[in-house]
Amino acid sequence: MKKQDLKQGMTIEIRIGTKYLLTDGVDHLVLTELESGTVYDVLEYYNDDLEMSSAIAYLLGVNKESDIVKVYSDHTMTNILWERKVKPSLTVDEINLLRYIQRYHDLEFDYEWLARDENGDLYVYGKKPEKIGRGWRNDLGGMLGYYTALRAFNQMFTFINWEDEEPYSISELLKGADY
Repeated sequence: MKKQDLKQGMTIEIRIGTKYLLTDGVDHLVLTELESGTVYDVLEYYNDDLEMSSAIAYLLGVNKESDIVKVYSDHTMTNILWERKVKPSLTVDEINLLRYIQRYHDLEFDYEWLARDENGDLYVYGKKPEKIGRGWRNDLGGMLGYYTALRAFNQMFTFINWEDEEPYSISELLKGADY
């Protein structure tokens, strides 16, 4: 969901759990805190990815705690329209394995995606795979795309599950990963 998708009547929740109803301001939406009824005219400080601008967050002393993490269809909060996917924490071993895959992949293949099949086996893919049957596959114009089983590492990356709607990008997982 993007900032322009927000509409009057929706409810948002920020990282620290505070919920706000999107209400109509003079010519733009404003946030009305559900508990207190206090109106905040700060929506303009959010970027398209519903994150508080770093400069404004610094001035307000809030850091990432004001990022929007959920959007509900209305004030009843029974229907979640969008929820921010939390970036998982990686162990040192997981970081090292992903860096190895990126640096020392086969010369023919450039692996970028991780997913786990229904049987629990972990795979790495060159092109973004889709769920097909009981596994993930990347079909390239009728030909099966390249992938490699990482069964020896099935005990790692416990946050990757068959139930995931999307595979994980190795580049995204490694962003900011330091030890």
